Amino acid sequence: MMNNELGELALEGLAWRTSSYSQNNAACVDVAFDDGTVYVRDTKDHGTGPVIRFSHTEWQAFLDIVTGASDTPHDIVEIVNDQRLTTHANGRTETTAWHLEERTDGRELHYTRGEWDAFVLGAATGEFSVSSTESATV
Repeated sequence: MMNNELGELALEGLAWRTSSYSQNNAACVDVAFDDGTVYVRDTKDHGTGPVIRFSHTEWQAFLDIVTGASDTPHDIVEIVNDQRLTTHANGRTETTAWHLEERTDGRELHYTRGEWDAFVLGAATGEFSVSSTESATV
């Protein structure tokens, strides 16, 4: 969802994080957890681009696909690997290789190969699991 659909203040108050495997915690898949919901965006959009929302159950199914634990298609997003020239919400254009395409509303997030690889490594080591994130914030 776009920030203005979720409420910018609600998103600004969230603790967003990227994978520890991302270069200097720079551009990457940006994830936040809040009251049974997981939000995903692209750090390169600086909070102005699309946001995709998952329930905790949907998020775990997504992580299972990302880490190779499942090959069942996801209900919320399609994960696409193809090279595209992408213009982000901030006007920056770059070649991206991985794309999250929301099935119902058509929102899309785009990542470079390095950004996606860092996210996958973080997911594989449990950085984005709901249980590890909840215990880290207690």
